[in-house]
Amino acid sequence: MTPRRQSPKLTMLKKYVTDRDDVLMAFLFGSRSKGREKAMSDWDIGVYFKPETQAIEWEVQKSYPVEDAILGDVFSIACPQHLPHPRLQALR
Repeated sequence: MTPRRQSPKLTMLKKYVTDRDDVLMAFLFGSRSKGREKAMSDWDIGVYFKPETQAIEWEVQKSYPVEDAILGDVFSIACPQHLPHPRLQALR
């Protein structure tokens, strides 16, 4: 089986995530992680940040202009307190 060529957008996102000190882990899930994306498929990316405080953050929505520039129209939810399901494909 021939390995798939990695998307330039995913390569840029991996570098960006790796260079950030506040990101504990990022993972790709959904159709793109399985190689089943279509022309109009979105990017499903989970990002776990180091908590800024000891308070539990159930769901925080923030604007990330660099991510928007890399991936285009992105809806992101940052969930720093929860561990992902082990079947998710880790980027870091």
